[in-house]
Amino acid sequence: MFFTNQNTSISNIESTIYIFVGVLGLIFSFRYLFKYVKVNFPDKDSEKNVLL
Repeated sequence: MFFTNQNTSISNIESTIYIFVGVLGLIFSFRYLFKYVKVNFPDKDSEKNVLL
C-alpha cells in the first residue's frame, strides 16, 4: 500500500528519461542525416557549374 506511490513516481521518472534520450537521439540522427544528404546529393546549381 505504501510502495505503490513510489513505483508510480519511479515509472514517471523512467518515462521522462526515455523521452529525453529519444529526443536527443532524434536530434543527433537528423544532424547526421542532413550532413549525409548534403554530401551525397549536391545542389542542382553545382551540377550546372560542373557541366560548364
